[in-house]
Amino acid sequence: MQHCLTCGVEVEESDSAYYPRGMLCIPCYVRKSAESVAFCSRCGTRIRSEEIKRKSSQPYCSYCAAELERKELLPRCRFCNQKIESFQERIKLADQSLSHTHCAAGKRIEVFCSFCKKRTEHFKILPGGSIICPLCYRSESQRRDFGGRSSFVAVLVRRLLAR
Repeated sequence: MQHCLTCGVEVEESDSAYYPRGMLCIPCYVRKSAESVAFCSRCGTRIRSEEIKRKSSQPYCSYCAAELERKELLPRCRFCNQKIESFQERIKLADQSLSHTHCAAGKRIEVFCSFCKKRTEHFKILPGGSIICPLCYRSESQRRDFGGRSSFVAVLVRRLLAR
């Protein structure tokens, strides 16, 4: 004889789903499964009670909870105060804060050159997102003009401009 663990009702021996239901009768199983289900506040997915992640008293599935934690750790733009996602172009300012490249464009700010590491207010942003000062930009363009090799005159001019 098999009995329901919740209400004690006798369950037929031919009931093959008795053990997969956790040794409950069908009405108790339905009641228990309805009580232990919540919906994710962000995506609406059904979540079992064991898998619920709570943030600010709201239920979330594990994916949405991880996504919310990731977004909390993102840096904010100094100018627009929006979160800077990893795929967005950004620059590091001289005061170690970050900014979107489009927010920093046209503003008078100080940054560090990606090549010589000097602080500068005048810079260009290369297609890869690197920041380059005018001196490094000139020397880089001269290097390209000479086929990648630096001539004696180009080295001398670069040294004079660096002083």
